[in-house]
Amino acid sequence: MKTLEIFEAYLRFGKYVGLVRPNVDVHGRYKGLKQVMLWIQFTVVLIILWSGVIKLIMSLTIEDDIENRGLTFLCAIAFFTGTAFISTTTYIAIYREFDKFCSLLDNHRKCFGDHDGYSWIHKSRNARLTLWVSIPLMAILCGIFILFTYYNNGDLANLFWPFNFNTVLDSVITMVYYITFLFFNVWHQLLTGFFFISSSLLFIKEFKLINNKLKTVISESTKSMSPHVEVIRQEHASLVGCFESNKSLFKHYIFAIYAVTVPAIGFFLYGAIRGKMHLAEIVALFCMALMNSLANLSYTLIGATLHAKAHEPYEILNRVDILEVSDKTAESVSLFMKRLTGPPISYSIYGMMTLDSSAILQTVCLTIDYTIFGMMTLDSSGILQVCLTVDYTIYGMILDFSAILQVCLTVDYTIYGMILDSSAILQLCLTIDYTTCIYDVMILDSSTKLPVCLTIDYTIYGMILDFSAILQVCLTIDYTIYGMILDSSAILQLCLTVDYTTCIYDVMILDSSTILPVCLTIDYTTYGMILDTSVILPVCLTIDYTIYDMILDSSAILQVCLTVDYTIYSMVILDSSAILPVCLTVDYTIYDMILDSSAILQLFGTLVTYAIVMLQFAGSPSSTIVQCYNTTY
Repeated sequence: MKTLEIFEAYLRFGKYVGLVRPNVDVHGRYKGLKQVMLWIQFTVVLIILWSGVIKLIMSLTIEDDIENRGLTFLCAIAFFTGTAFISTTTYIAIYREFDKFCSLLDNHRKCFGDHDGYSWIHKSRNARLTLWVSIPLMAILCGIFILFTYYNNGDLANLFWPFNFNTVLDSVITMVYYITFLFFNVWHQLLTGFFFISSSLLFIKEFKLINNKLKTVISESTKSMSPHVEVIRQEHASLVGCFESNKSLFKHYIFAIYAVTVPAIGFFLYGAIRGKMHLAEIVALFCMALMNSLANLSYTLIGATLHAKAHEPYEILNRVDILEVSDKTAESVSLFMKRLTGPPISYSIYGMMTLDSSAILQTVCLTIDYTIFGMMTLDSSGILQVCLTVDYTIYGMILDFSAILQVCLTVDYTIYGMILDSSAILQLCLTIDYTTCIYDVMILDSSTKLPVCLTIDYTIYGMILDFSAILQVCLTIDYTIYGMILDSSAILQLCLTVDYTTCIYDVMILDSSTILPVCLTIDYTTYGMILDTSVILPVCLTIDYTIYDMILDSSAILQVCLTVDYTIYSMVILDSSAILPVCLTVDYTIYDMILDSSAILQLFGTLVTYAIVMLQFAGSPSSTIVQCYNTTY
């Protein structure tokens, strides 16, 4: 039985569905016409396959809800681009390389004999019944899915563009196109996959037989093994040559499987997490991602097994005592091991990655990485960027190590808040005259200077530094924006308004008499903070004629210790590398602020910084503050 007859079932079905090009007798009649008809058949099949990809790309350009449904299109485009690429390259590869592969394998079998594996592949043609049953079943399920998807979700009509279900004729045309499109895709993928698996299992069994022969020869006496090692080496080399020819048949197929898997999984995860998709879309994307993932994992296992069996003689030959064998046997062993330590005998992805045991770990890790990254990333435009606008409800963002503070807050006639942790470290309510505005919080530049607009029942609250909050500032607004500017010229500049009266206080006005006066007004009463050697930092805040103090101890997250020696202290600007560093001196001791266990920020003021700030504040304090701020940004 020739190799061509072994794969007869795959070739026959491949000719029916346009995956395999039949051979044309060069001496037969109408050979030119037959050649033209075959190329026309191939062109028509390619048009059907690639039309699905082009249709999806065109549909993507007219989709209205591109933000939520764009990833659905991208996942489908990636999947069907891979299937069309596989069909195109497999057709060309079989046309060019299959005859060479059959010839090499026939010569190998003629020289070294057959085994049961060849007959097993030939008998696999009995699987035709299963394939023939699966096709009409697949068509029925696809038709039900299309009808269910459209009639229950009218906004998915763009997925079927330019086809529709408006009339009976349009519905029939749509069904015929999609059944034809899915028919060729399913058949091509099944046949290519079965052909790849069958040929790979054949080589695995061949290498396993060679390994068993080599073990048997080495286990015998040293003298009797001499004439057999060279024969086994030649058989192994011949089989490797056949495998290299087989590898050229499937190199594009393997590349497409691995290239499509990552985008399919990524787009599915992103679309399922952040997109507003229907259940039918999620199921379709899940099936695409699952098919690619299973194929990826299965082919990786097959490639790793084949690699292990092909290189197993290396471990066997290491047990040979070269001193006890003849020179010819030693030379055969040397040549054998040289080939085994040479280029890997396994499938590869265009030479970039070999499908061996390490590829299993790489595939699993890559899948897990994309899964975790997809779960953590709620928006494609930033590491941790959350757009909040849901039914007049306040949502928060938890600050973690992957992003300091990047929040896009959108206002739909409602104030949305940002919570940095479960204990409300920093609650910011941003609103501008009931207009939708986006603020990059903690990104200080000339256009956005950290505006903080807070409103709580027209009541003024102060800044309490304790276990539950680092900075909790609640300010009231009357259609006016009040900002908090944090830079080297001002530690904390708060604009407070009480009873519709705007009172602006510049915190950290540095002159010869005061270092840090804090003037807070409530009910037209001003409470000041006097800094001397006996008081470090008392803050007297009144709410309904009640005084609250700010406790500074070793357990506070933000420890601010100030000394009065006419020394100027500065605070580093807020950016991606610093959250809120305050490095101040008390009795010649430096205290720092640690925001987490990994010490995100430990910044100490330098003599250069102090000197620059001293020079800047040598003139008018209030004007210099503004000048320093503008210069900084």
